[in-house]
Amino acid sequence: MSMYQIEDLVEASVNQLCQVAIDPYQLWNDIHYLYEFQDQFDCSFTHFRVLQELLDCGFMIPLEPCEHPLYIQDKESFNRLVQEDFAYLPGPSGGYWCGVIEGKDGEKFVLNKLFCDYGSPLWQQLVESGRLSGETARPLLALNPYELVLRIVRQVSSGEDPFLFYHWYSLFPMLVELTENTGEISDEVKVELNDRLCRPEVFRALKEDAHMAPQEDDYLDEEFPGEWFAPYFKWCDTVDNDPEYLARQIMELFTKGDFRVALELSAKGLQLSPDDAFFSLFWATSLVILQAREIIPFKLEDNRKAVRVFERFLEYRQDEAKVWNINFYLAMACLPAREFGAVEEAIAKVTDLFDQYPKLLDDYRDLEKKWREKTDS
Repeated sequence: MSMYQIEDLVEASVNQLCQVAIDPYQLWNDIHYLYEFQDQFDCSFTHFRVLQELLDCGFMIPLEPCEHPLYIQDKESFNRLVQEDFAYLPGPSGGYWCGVIEGKDGEKFVLNKLFCDYGSPLWQQLVESGRLSGETARPLLALNPYELVLRIVRQVSSGEDPFLFYHWYSLFPMLVELTENTGEISDEVKVELNDRLCRPEVFRALKEDAHMAPQEDDYLDEEFPGEWFAPYFKWCDTVDNDPEYLARQIMELFTKGDFRVALELSAKGLQLSPDDAFFSLFWATSLVILQAREIIPFKLEDNRKAVRVFERFLEYRQDEAKVWNINFYLAMACLPAREFGAVEEAIAKVTDLFDQYPKLLDDYRDLEKKWREKTDS
């Protein structure tokens, strides 16, 4: 997985929590554990993405320089902070100086304050010394990963972007690893979280994200992750052998230009349905385009005969060529000439494929409609 995905997930989660009317004390705890989770990875400091939310909710506690425990020891350095836009502070982590800060959307924040994150080592030292008191000095709650993720996803509509759902499903075992004592977790909470995360549209988005999708072999000897991911692995076993799902994946891969994986899935489709014209066509198309990409820079001379074949073919089928996706055929023209044999034979082969193409597109649209109806039900 990439670090920007973790950063985006934490940002989206903080935004989501700040929109929900929960107790500020609970909110500070939730945000603290989200950033603690982010710190397990090689991520950047991302507070400024949600600066307004963190200021509004009170997670970032403002301080004067003289309130820092090391101020007396190094007044000169602390007094020079007014010259900086941003600086980390010496001593315990969790403290930083914010001068003039640019938020995510370019908004300028003129702060000129030290800040301390709730729950950080600096916060702990300030609480113990009596410099912080009242609500901001209330102790950290134990992390309950089930309830935290449930609070994040509970307000997200099932029809919205599945980003939050499938990322938290994938990363939930890692969040649990941070937990020393979750306390009592009710069956109702576990059931609701599973109901919200274990849905076909969530699993489909997860499967299509190679960075986030878990692999069954990685969890054979791990009890909790294996149990957690069991519904996903069961779903994968079903759809991996479903020609309709394979066809949908192939079309999406073509849209993204990932012809190598499309070739692999088309070959698998042919194993499941040897006589399926859809898989035959897209297997051939993927193969041709991949070969073309490799051949064009090096073997252009070898392709002159093939190009002439297609020029002649297009003369006969010009009207249809304007309507259907001619890029497929132009890509085929980049094959080495020896693949075609006689010119007449080559024209016959391509004409046959071309005649099938409109029907195949119609068949795919019907297939796509059926797949949508099945997954939405």
